[in-house]
Amino acid sequence: MFGASITGQDTNLSFMKFFQRANTLAQEDVSLHLEMVGEYKLTERQHLIYVNEGINVTIDGCETGLVDLSGAPTNDERFWLEVMGPGYDGLGSADRILTSLFDPVSINSRGLKLNSAVGISRGDWIAITSTWEYFSGIGNANGYQPVNIGEFSRIRNMNQITGNIYLETGLSFGYKFHSDPASHPVNVRRTTVAGIFAAKGLRALGPAIDSSTNRTGTQFLHVRHFEQVQEDNVIVENFPGYSIRYTLCGSILLNSPKTIGPKYQLSSSEGVWAYGREIYGCGAGSIVSPIAEHCRRAIDLHEANKDTLAGDALEAEAVIAKNVSMIGGYSISCQSLPGGHYSINTELVGHIGQDAGGQLRGKNVRWVGVHSNRGLGLGIPAGEDQNFLDPDFYPDFDPS
Repeated sequence: MFGASITGQDTNLSFMKFFQRANTLAQEDVSLHLEMVGEYKLTERQHLIYVNEGINVTIDGCETGLVDLSGAPTNDERFWLEVMGPGYDGLGSADRILTSLFDPVSINSRGLKLNSAVGISRGDWIAITSTWEYFSGIGNANGYQPVNIGEFSRIRNMNQITGNIYLETGLSFGYKFHSDPASHPVNVRRTTVAGIFAAKGLRALGPAIDSSTNRTGTQFLHVRHFEQVQEDNVIVENFPGYSIRYTLCGSILLNSPKTIGPKYQLSSSEGVWAYGREIYGCGAGSIVSPIAEHCRRAIDLHEANKDTLAGDALEAEAVIAKNVSMIGGYSISCQSLPGGHYSINTELVGHIGQDAGGQLRGKNVRWVGVHSNRGLGLGIPAGEDQNFLDPDFYPDFDPS
């Protein structure tokens, strides 16, 4: 356990030492419990905690912790803190394990055969990504870039000799083979994960000002490559773009995540696009009572693309967020309700939208008892750079 308790002062130097000590302990394979009691005024960013496989990290605000980043920069996108497990790239190029499927597989299959199973073990998490089979996107539309199918899964059992592996859950996609599978394979990357990341009883205040631009400025927290995320009673407020992001985590369990948009923003139809929780590829998620006020949306389901998946990934390789259930909560003066374009097998149940638009996004989406008083949108809206309401205006693009 390690605690920071200096309250109401500029505490940048203290936190630099705080995180240095946390990293030292983590490299000794010690799980971390970080207590942050009181208020901390901070402006320095890009802190990093790197932990090894299986190591747990808890950040506990004890219901009083406030990370005040209101004086942090607003002119570029950087997180205050990133907490990372090894992933695929973090082990170094010599330890990366990249193989591919030996045979095509059908949707819901649990059994796969790999071209090589060397270095892969029971209990490993793997990113299965097609290098050619299209999921979604329409060319150069901002925010709707084309990506291929892919998912994050865990190995329940395997035969090291034959290369056969058996997943904990059935596949959300079927994976076909290209006519030239050697040049266009279905890749399988071992992604080494840390243990459990937990954040609870914590509040963070961002630096948004009335001249902030879309998705630009200091963000709060980025968590990558954990077997499980547990978040309980964490509030983020006044961030000019992204607030909290979870990338390539096995399961994501959020209880009452609350997002309040920029203080100066009075209408969801104007100002910056402030987001609550972003999920960049996951195995599964359970989100209870997501709450959003005066922001773009509480939950944004996304893909882990080539920039966050692997250094050797191809342009359209991606891991799609899948199997996410969102129950209860409300969205007030938000541009859209919880969901995401790059998601599959999701549901939104019993959510209330007041001055909040509905938008069905992703694939295999289920809504039950959802209220929106601003109508419902489907697909890609008109606008930003081109008119995408009419398919005749779509850019020329061959998904294969």
